[in-house]
Amino acid sequence: MDQGAALIKKDFGYSDALQSVLEQLGAEDWVPTHPDGPYESDGWKVVPFVEFGRETPMMERFPIMAKVLQEFKCPVKMMVYYNMLPGAKIHPHRDTSGTLELGFLRFHVPIRTNEQVDFRVDNVAVPMREGQLWALNTSHKHAVSNLSNSDRVHLVLEVEVNQWVRSVLPDRTYRYYLHMIGFGGVVVAKTVGALFKPARFASYVRTAKTRLAERRNRGQEKVQGGS
Repeated sequence: MDQGAALIKKDFGYSDALQSVLEQLGAEDWVPTHPDGPYESDGWKVVPFVEFGRETPMMERFPIMAKVLQEFKCPVKMMVYYNMLPGAKIHPHRDTSGTLELGFLRFHVPIRTNEQVDFRVDNVAVPMREGQLWALNTSHKHAVSNLSNSDRVHLVLEVEVNQWVRSVLPDRTYRYYLHMIGFGGVVVAKTVGALFKPARFASYVRTAKTRLAERRNRGQEKVQGGS
């Protein structure tokens, strides 16, 4: 997989089921969150089905999601409904949670979207349509803006790369390895730069801790709520 985003299936096959689950969710099911990267607003919410590799009580409430999960024949670290509210934006950035070079990947299945959602990878527009299955290598710069008056909802999975994942991805060429070298340079440069700027380094650490705590708290709340 040379490019940052690749269309894996034009029809993932669960469009009606995913739409039905979305329609049954209540306001209390959505948990405010912050995306990885420099976001401009607080217009982000999730409904977690898998967190830290463990199923949440939402899987029992919606058994069809277990069948959806089984479509991904690989270790799944996270599976959520990701809601981007109208006006929400995230600037171009890279993150490691779906970085192919580190053995991870992110899958997207658009459930509710529209033409005014601007998703870009390496500054190239990626027109994700409802019902499709896309792979995203988050080591490539990516950004998204919801310029519409409607919510944008995707099913998002973060997975560990295994033979099955490799089998569904486009073949690699020399461009993949050139990107891998370039990405490694970016990581080293940012790490060294942060070490010489203690305030920025401390900010990175605080942000990482905050996002990790948010995910852990969501998992604890869901477990307690289901007990």
